Amino acid sequence: MNRSDVLILYNDTQKESTGGPGGAWSGPLSPGFGGDQGKSEANPMEMGPELGLGWALGDGLKDQVLLIKTAWGGKTLNEDFRPPSAGGKTGPFYTRMIAEVQQTLANLHTLFPTAPKEHELAGFFWHQGWNDACGDKPEAYAKVLPDLINDLRNDLGAPKLRFTVGVSGMGGYRPYSDKQCTGALDVLTDTIIPAQFSVANASLHPEFVGTVSAVETRHFHRQAQYSPGSQCYHWNNNCESYWRVGQAMGESMLQLINGKAA
Repeated sequence: MNRSDVLILYNDTQKESTGGPGGAWSGPLSPGFGGDQGKSEANPMEMGPELGLGWALGDGLKDQVLLIKTAWGGKTLNEDFRPPSAGGKTGPFYTRMIAEVQQTLANLHTLFPTAPKEHELAGFFWHQGWNDACGDKPEAYAKVLPDLINDLRNDLGAPKLRFTVGVSGMGGYRPYSDKQCTGALDVLTDTIIPAQFSVANASLHPEFVGTVSAVETRHFHRQAQYSPGSQCYHWNNNCESYWRVGQAMGESMLQLINGKAA
């Protein structure tokens, strides 16, 4: 099951992309571009939000779509992805993320011979937050996330780059059914998720109106007893949850692309 109108490059390593094992996987979008090892023989059907996201974009757009996925686990926005304008030391994975996008686009037709000659960097998706909830400065998220949006636009040369946040709803709503994660889930509910929604709030960030959206995801949580795993920070390894998160984010991005209110 794949679709040739949606291409993907996925790098979960800390090495430069090569288009193959040891750097990044690339090809038509299909199940398998998730987990720690990309499209590996050991886990050939693992998936993350990219599958539902790409399906939504592919169904909603006439043009061919390219997804550039970076997914380095265990990272914070406040430190690992810290953007330059937030002050302090720029996060190494912010730098790596920018380089990954630039390198992929510079080698676009080598990696994807079927790609059109011209392209537009149309949108950016952000689904992250658990590790900031476990850190010592979760309140910084509300300040650093707008900085991330502005710096990405600047460093990628796309001043109106559309930005969609899938909020960190992996634990669902209170009262939480997965008791092993209650402490971090409280921080998500009280601090991280409000910060993620704030960038799409016109009264707080009028500069982002029409170009930034935030998507509710908590109703996509599935209890561990109905899921393949019990890692609440990974949506209990539930493919339905990941599919629905991706679909919702993709549909929200389509609204921004089409100029509709998100």
